[in-house]
Amino acid sequence: MSVWLREELVGSRLSPDEPLPDAIRWIDLDEALRAGGGRCAPGETSLPASFVATLARWRLAGARPLIARVLVPTGADLERTRTAVLEIDALSGGACDAIAIEERPEAGPPDAATPPTGSVADARAASAPRTRDPAVLRRIEGSLLGLAAGDSLGAPVENWPADKIARVHGPFRDFVSGRGWGPGYPTRETTFALLWFREIASGRTVHLARDRDRLGQALARWVVGRPRDFGHLTRGILSGYIEDPPVVAARKAFDRAHRRTEFNGALSRAAAVGAALAFETDLRWTSAIAASAMTYPAAVCLGSAIAVAEGVAAAVRGDSDPLDAARACAWDERTAAALEEVARGEWEPGRGNWAGHERGHVLRTLQSAFWAISRPAASLEGILLDLVHRGGDADTHAAIAGALLGARQGPDAIPARWRDRLRVRALIASLVERFAAAPQADSGSPGPIEPCDPA
Repeated sequence: MSVWLREELVGSRLSPDEPLPDAIRWIDLDEALRAGGGRCAPGETSLPASFVATLARWRLAGARPLIARVLVPTGADLERTRTAVLEIDALSGGACDAIAIEERPEAGPPDAATPPTGSVADARAASAPRTRDPAVLRRIEGSLLGLAAGDSLGAPVENWPADKIARVHGPFRDFVSGRGWGPGYPTRETTFALLWFREIASGRTVHLARDRDRLGQALARWVVGRPRDFGHLTRGILSGYIEDPPVVAARKAFDRAHRRTEFNGALSRAAAVGAALAFETDLRWTSAIAASAMTYPAAVCLGSAIAVAEGVAAAVRGDSDPLDAARACAWDERTAAALEEVARGEWEPGRGNWAGHERGHVLRTLQSAFWAISRPAASLEGILLDLVHRGGDADTHAAIAGALLGARQGPDAIPARWRDRLRVRALIASLVERFAAAPQADSGSPGPIEPCDPA
């Protein structure tokens, strides 16, 4: 069943005396889906990248969140309708401020009832701009290696307070063992980032429903084997992919948790998206949102994912300050406020309830990463070690910081003694080589997922 939003039923919420900014226009979602090759149906929703980016730019221009009023044929399954619209909400960055569903005798589009095949969205997924510039490819490799290095540094002390780290390990400068992790082993942060990068390197941009479903099925099969490093929430969401499409499963888990799940688990995927799609803004934003919506559909998680992707992309391009780039696209108010604190020098890791409930909150990781990239004249090695020794969710904080720093400074900034011990070093090199080859889109199986378990 297709669900259509008519042109007069989607608009910005502005007071009657507040004029539309020049950049704001009413949008006919019905037409946007058809022209862009998108689709709105439960579990099959694919939004054109240009449409998602348009909504993001509306919000950056000052438009308030959208109100979606949905017309469906009389007798339609309203629960399925709501599921589809909630997918639109998640995949567009939490754009719908309110949703109203109304039955009417004829609610379909005026002309074609289904989107075209061989769509523009599919074509854009296969033809995202690639670069063979050696300097850019080195920065991409640096970003992935930096992410893996930060992850491996922090894994043995994850969720420990600073005083416990000092007591157990003292000041350390190399990978250590702890909590079942051996030196240089990746956790799920690296595993997921490389999985997402591999998809894009293979010609898929992970925002289309078919790509999300492929990834979801691979993750569901993987989590059945009970790999390490999964909390009950993430394990439950991935297991849910067996019965439900990924975004639907995530929304159900979000509702069961009373909309309180604002964790940082999607930011490593967003970093990989930023590295791989540094030269394609619309696809970068859309794919970063989709990466978060598959597990954490809260608006602050979606906004933070875009900010991380934008920061890494800016560093890969080497053309702007990563923090400024992230601030420029921060349409979520809480994300924007968190980044402003860092920009004003009013925030640093380790303060407050750092090792308590807030340790895995998406904003704490966002701030940690951009705090790290904003520190003047400091080495990647020194910054990551400082960040890890401050405790909290050390592997995720250091992974995202490492992705930003590695993208800006390149792989040579990562100490050779760290690179040599990274278990995923050869895999990263092969993925960057595959990415540079600019393959055609491949609709085959995602292939096996590299395990994050220590040997």
